[in-house]
Amino acid sequence: MDLSLFLAQAFGIYLFVMGLSILFKRDTLIQAEHMLENKAFLWIFGTFPLMLGIILILNHNIWEQNWRLIITLISWSTFLKGVTILLLPTNWIVKLEKWMVELHPKFIPFYAILMVLLGGYLAYLGFGLEQYLSIRVSI
Repeated sequence: MDLSLFLAQAFGIYLFVMGLSILFKRDTLIQAEHMLENKAFLWIFGTFPLMLGIILILNHNIWEQNWRLIITLISWSTFLKGVTILLLPTNWIVKLEKWMVELHPKFIPFYAILMVLLGGYLAYLGFGLEQYLSIRVSI
């Protein structure tokens, strides 16, 4: 299977489910802000996106003007999130998160719907193109 299709499937399902989760469990998301004050948790929270971002960038760094660019941008943003969390001082991250939570009540539904739409689009491409390509190859 093409790596781009696999990542479109994985990111598609992830974004779709997370978007729905944010829509239906918004209070949980806002309560999670307090976990960022724990430096050990913050360090762990930064290592995972850093490592995942590195793996994704090394395997999928395609800068074409098509749907594969979305996957590359998600990969780079994952990497940059990890770098930011690990290198910025903890108090900056806490202040940034508090600022975003104060701003977010108005925008949380918008971001969640955007995640659902983007996830649905990527899942459609990932699962739809894979079937199309397998039919074309077998003919």
